[in-house]
Amino acid sequence: HAIKRYSPSCRVGTLISPRSRGLLLHDSSVDNKYLFREKFDFLHYPQLFRARKDGYHVVINMHLPRMTEFGIVSNIIGRSGINVSSSHARNNLYRRLFNMLLPYDRNSMHLSQLGLLMMESVIDFGKPLQQWESHPVLQIDESERSNVRKNIRAELDRLDADWFVHFNPQARNPTREWGFDNAFAFAERFVAQYPRGALFFTASPVHRMEVEERIARLKIPRVTFFSTSYNVLELAVLSAECELV
Repeated sequence: HAIKRYSPSCRVGTLISPRSRGLLLHDSSVDNKYLFREKFDFLHYPQLFRARKDGYHVVINMHLPRMTEFGIVSNIIGRSGINVSSSHARNNLYRRLFNMLLPYDRNSMHLSQLGLLMMESVIDFGKPLQQWESHPVLQIDESERSNVRKNIRAELDRLDADWFVHFNPQARNPTREWGFDNAFAFAERFVAQYPRGALFFTASPVHRMEVEERIARLKIPRVTFFSTSYNVLELAVLSAECELV
C-alpha cells in the first residue's frame, strides 16, 4: 500500500499460500500473486519461475525464520536485482544468498514496522514513511462483510444479547494455549458478570468438534460456536465487529 501511494506505477507482487490467499483476494495494491506451497512441494516452482520472468528489481524477504529456503527463493525470483533480508547471527553465510542484509534485529519491532524499514532502505519514497503506514489494512468485499454481520445479528438475537466477545482458545504452539478448562471457566464468569454480552467461540477444524461438544455439554447461556469458512476474511469481519478479541 505504501509503495502504491508513493509510486503508483510500480509493479508489486507477493508470494501467497493456500491459507493466506483470501487476505489479498480484493486488494488492488498487489498486482501479481504467486502461489507458494509447502517447503517440499515442487509444484510451486512454476510459480517462482513465472515471478522470475516478470522481472522484479527488488525482492524483500519477510519470511525470516527460514532464511536459507527463502534466500534460494529470492535468488530464483530476483536473479539480477536486489535481494534484501534482515540481519542474522550467521550473516557471513546469508551474504551468499542476499546481496543486502539490513542491520535490524527481527525481534526488536513488529514485523510490519520492520517491513517499512526494509523497504525504505532500498526504495526512495521521496520522503520518510509514517508510522501509521505500518498498520495492517485488509480489503474486504462489502458482500462478505454484510453476510457476516447478518449472521452475527442472527446469533445475538437468538441468544438475547446486545454485544459479543470473540474467543479463540487456540495457539499455534499448544504450550502457549490457556486451555479449554480455563476458557470455559472464563465463559461462566463472563456471562454472570455481563447479562447482555455473548461469547462467540471460534476454532480451527481440528478443534471445532471439541469446542462444540463442550458448549453443548455445559449449556452456558449466551455462549455459542460461530462458524466461519476457510475464507479468513470472514474471521476478520467477526473480529472487527466484536467488543474484544
